[in-house]
This record gives sequence, C-alpha cells and structure tokens, in this order.
Amino acid sequence: MWLEFYLCGAFHLIAFTRSRGIWCDGVIELSIEKLNRRAFRIAGAAFGPNELTAFEIEFHYAVRRGRNPLRTIIRFGFAGPDGEIRQPKEKDAPRIVANRPRRDHEWAVAVELTPLEA
Repeated sequence: MWLEFYLCGAFHLIAFTRSRGIWCDGVIELSIEKLNRRAFRIAGAAFGPNELTAFEIEFHYAVRRGRNPLRTIIRFGFAGPDGEIRQPKEKDAPRIVANRPRRDHEWAVAVELTPLEA
C-alpha cells in the first residue's frame, strides 16, 4: 500500500500527471532489481487509475545504506503518438511489465526528482 501513496505523491509533483488528475489505485506484479551498491529499481504494473500500465521507480543514494535518496527517477505509462498515456495492448500484468518501455522517450512520464536544497 505504501507504493500507491508514494506514486500518488510523486504524481502530485509532476505537472503532466497533476494536470490530468492521474493517481494510482493499486500496484501488482512488482519486482525489485539491484542496479549497483547504491541504487535499485522497482518495476511493476499499476492501475493508473482505471487501466493497468507499467511503471518504474529508481532510487539512487549517495552512500550505501543511505536513508534519503540523492535522486529518484519515476517512469510511468506508455507514451502514445499524441504525447498522452496510451493503454498497453496486453491486459496481463506480467506481460505489461515484461514489455514495458526501455528508453525514457517511450514512457509517457519520465522524470528525475531530487531533494530540495536547504
């Protein structure tokens, strides 16, 4: 459940999703991949909000076992030709995740969030 809240909070910060009222209503088919000693990626399929679509969240830390990420990269939804989120052809969550975009320009949303400097 925390992941839905995290995505909703991130969607509120991103102009594209905020302006369209996009929110997350459930995450399924979740996987975690270690990228290196200070970074990992969560990938899955989420209801966003009415249809399943793919997402990824990467967390990058300055130090190993750090508490707060140095940067977070959020990718969500398949980009359609009009720049809007298009629904994947698949309706099966494992296939959606397996066939998710691999390049940032293929995602409807691909943003990097960094902490505000004090």
